[in-house]
Amino acid sequence: MELVDDERFWRKLSTSLPISLKDLTISIGPVFWLMVLHWLFENMKCKLEILQFPLSIFIDDEYLCIITQYAKLMGSLKRLALHNSNRITQKGLSKALLVIETITNTGEYNY
Repeated sequence: MELVDDERFWRKLSTSLPISLKDLTISIGPVFWLMVLHWLFENMKCKLEILQFPLSIFIDDEYLCIITQYAKLMGSLKRLALHNSNRITQKGLSKALLVIETITNTGEYNY
């Protein structure tokens, strides 16, 4: 079993992240399972301000919806950096931008 589909790993990681964590980069690619986001965000206590996916080229509206739900719940996510996410529709992007201040398509957020 690889980390990409290891539910136990992702659930444990989500509870192990420090509450003070503000910037998280997830470098898994090119395939990144939708369930991983559920497992990661389900028990996460930290209030991220920046979330980056520099290698995940297959993020689409479903992924963005889960990220947006996390952003609504925590109320802290300001910047989301995706990598060439041409699978996200304008409708999906518009909904996410109601909650997330900035969404870039360059893979990384430059300070």
